[in-house]
Amino acid sequence: MANDSRACGTCTYFDNTAEAVGEGECRRYAPRPVSDRRETMWVSVSTTDWCGEYSAAS
Repeated sequence: MANDSRACGTCTYFDNTAEAVGEGECRRYAPRPVSDRRETMWVSVSTTDWCGEYSAAS
């Protein structure tokens, strides 16, 4: 990505409560169902990932 400042780590939807350093969860949409289980999970992302729905954290 040409502009690293628009990565998940600086996005308002990023939640860095993951146990691994440099990883977190995207909270843009509701959690996704997990196949074969009766539970849901947030989408796991890296701080350097990016998408087209970036919104700068305030």
